[in-house]
Amino acid sequence: EVSSYMPAPDIKPLIENLDYFRRNTFKSFPNSRWGSGRDAFCFRRVKTHLDSFKNACISQGKQLLESDSWEALIEYVLHAWGVIDEMPIWDNPSHNKSNEMCYRTLAGQCKKAVKAARLDREKWEDILDRIKESLETNEDLKPCIDMVEKKIQKC
Repeated sequence: EVSSYMPAPDIKPLIENLDYFRRNTFKSFPNSRWGSGRDAFCFRRVKTHLDSFKNACISQGKQLLESDSWEALIEYVLHAWGVIDEMPIWDNPSHNKSNEMCYRTLAGQCKKAVKAARLDREKWEDILDRIKESLETNEDLKPCIDMVEKKIQKC
């Protein structure tokens, strides 16, 4: 098959794009000395940039998913997870929905990629370690651990 001769997609531009949207989010914060900086006023000023970040995060993962680039998708999810961790946490929990949506969607994409990917034992073990590190901030990748452990046992 032709796809076996093609190189893996380069996810570096995708991560740089996410980082660009993350930086824009922080640049859009109002310069206010009053309030927490994570209140509803600030959220309204930043919301457009949060939505842009969320859309980019989800669509880039979807693009890798549709191209059946399983290993690249897993790498993208793990890198994007770190970028999402750097996004602001708001005082009002309902304002954190864009981050939660990114986490949920990336976790679903990761599950599909793990299920379809065929990697060697060493790569699976590396991925397992990295997923476990990612669990420190959000538990949505937990089901992927079981899937990766099963893949390791099959190797």
